[in-house]
Amino acid sequence: MITKIDVSNYRTCLKTSFSPHPHLSVLIGPNGSGKTNLLHAIALLKQLASESRLVHGAREVPTVTSRIAVHFVAPTGSGRFVADVKTFTDENNKDVIVGSRQRWFLDGITKPRKPIDLPLFAGRYAHFDSHQELLFADDFVYRFRAPARSRPPIPKQAWSIIQSVATFLSQIQYYGASQFTNPTACAVSFEIEKGERFQRRQRMTGHATFLADLYEQYKRPKNTRYREFTELVGPKGLRLIDAIAFKEIPTSSINYSVQAGGQIGEQKRSKMLVVPQLTVGKQTLSPNQLSEGTFRTLTLIFYLTTQASTLLLLEEPEVCVHHGLLASILEIIKSHTRDKQVMLSSHSELVLDHVEPENVFGVSFRPDTGTQVTSIAKSLSRPALQALREYLQTEGNLGEYWRSGGLDQ
Repeated sequence: MITKIDVSNYRTCLKTSFSPHPHLSVLIGPNGSGKTNLLHAIALLKQLASESRLVHGAREVPTVTSRIAVHFVAPTGSGRFVADVKTFTDENNKDVIVGSRQRWFLDGITKPRKPIDLPLFAGRYAHFDSHQELLFADDFVYRFRAPARSRPPIPKQAWSIIQSVATFLSQIQYYGASQFTNPTACAVSFEIEKGERFQRRQRMTGHATFLADLYEQYKRPKNTRYREFTELVGPKGLRLIDAIAFKEIPTSSINYSVQAGGQIGEQKRSKMLVVPQLTVGKQTLSPNQLSEGTFRTLTLIFYLTTQASTLLLLEEPEVCVHHGLLASILEIIKSHTRDKQVMLSSHSELVLDHVEPENVFGVSFRPDTGTQVTSIAKSLSRPALQALREYLQTEGNLGEYWRSGGLDQ
């Protein structure tokens, strides 16, 4: 679990500290205050935890060096992970890591001035041998190419903590405000090759990835997570759709190649044309015929229920969604905070109606200090907090209190 995040020199986060709620944190504030920038900074940790090839010496020139410090509590210990990250921003406004220095400060294990220098992804790609020395399954990925035996030994307790944190951060889910809001970008079908699941995923992006993920879960027998998803969006749940099916059409293709001596080689590939079909009432629709709100809600609930994750970052769940549906979505999200941390940004008063003051964090921006995050409950005096609780119990809700300017004060 993340107990505190410090972000320095990242977009508007000049020196930002955020101590999230253990379960659900709702970031509110005006446009341009830095809510999205803070979530993007946290999402960089997934890159560090998932990247098996750090791109040191890449062609791209980094445009900024930022520091992200994560304070955590793991099953076997606690501490702080600090990453100085060099990034550049690509044409899609996505930050790409081209270099980093990563250190571990583990409570009761490392000395303050002698942290463990180890990349975050090592917690997922390395293991201990009989002498409790760290070995890498793919040694080339490590920046320091010294033989494993010459590296400083890492205590087994420290390695247990690093593994736990690396796994936690590698399972971050992030959904932007504009993600999955344009169902017309969906194809009416997609093609897969038998026995090439990995290659298929490498070629697919965006909406096509969602359709392929949906098809994969659909094909798994006795899949309880997929069953939960269909029950939530089906006639007995949110009533978004009545049924999901996939029509499978076997196809094939022949690839030709010219070999030495002018010989022509050919290779036949067996493929499958997959056609998603969604039943709504008496109609059978393609995904690109759904409304924006229905499509975005389907994708969000699908990944929330079927994908194992530890931390969900969500921008503006209210986008494209009417109030009645939003209330149901928020209750589903809250039900999943038992097994994951959730951090979301919002401009909706209705979102606040479904949370407690302890869940709300105000985000503000000043040119001299950058983005600042304040816990609403902790910023109030004890009498003020008690008065707010009495108001919520007898007169109104948190959304109305926000609209009246109470939280801004």
